[in-house]
Amino acid sequence: MSSEQRLYRRTDLTKTVKLSLIGEGEGMFSEPFDVEIINMSSDGVGFRCDQQLLIGEVLTGKVEIWTKERLDVFLKIIRCTEEANGMYGYGSIFVGLEGSEQTRIKIYQLFNPEDE
Repeated sequence: MSSEQRLYRRTDLTKTVKLSLIGEGEGMFSEPFDVEIINMSSDGVGFRCDQQLLIGEVLTGKVEIWTKERLDVFLKIIRCTEEANGMYGYGSIFVGLEGSEQTRIKIYQLFNPEDE
């Protein structure tokens, strides 16, 4: 999807975080694994990792944003691409992210236009 088609502006954010895959049943989480955050918008996160995930799967963890605040997130995979180096690139959307946290992301982007 090109940037012209996106509803929300993505801003570069390079961080390595640990996420867990939410499985079937209550309290079913995978062991946390490293993912490299590439960018973020108020709607979701782009990231890459060496785990092969399926579209529709949901992950959870904490993501530190540009202001050093940590957000508890649930991310639903909506796009996957296999990269040449054995890694996978993912697009995900936030599930249940509070409006105040989405607003924080939008405000950061408003005052940091060079990060497009």
